[in-house]
Amino acid sequence: MSIEDTGGPVNLDDPAIDLDSLPLSYWYTASDAAAALSRTSKKEVDPAYLRSLTRAGAPIRTRKLGPRSTLYLRHDVDRYIVEPRGQKAARAQKSKAEQRSKQEKE
Repeated sequence: MSIEDTGGPVNLDDPAIDLDSLPLSYWYTASDAAAALSRTSKKEVDPAYLRSLTRAGAPIRTRKLGPRSTLYLRHDVDRYIVEPRGQKAARAQKSKAEQRSKQEKE
């Protein structure tokens, strides 16, 4: 995805992008991000759960404003979908088992 309102195209898929240089319009507050996730996931998402997701390694980039304020990159939040409990973990276990069986066969 490329966004051009900062003077030139910005590739938000580039992991080396300087997040601190992005204007505030590129970010959600915790409550706005939770509302956006609730819409895309069709289930209620609490801002506290959003913090847990990012601590657990969800692909949502953050920007700390202070000890009690965090912003969430809109591009990442809008692409993320919260699945029903256990579905991602089950998929991860299945893929690990498949990898193990491939390694054992080799």
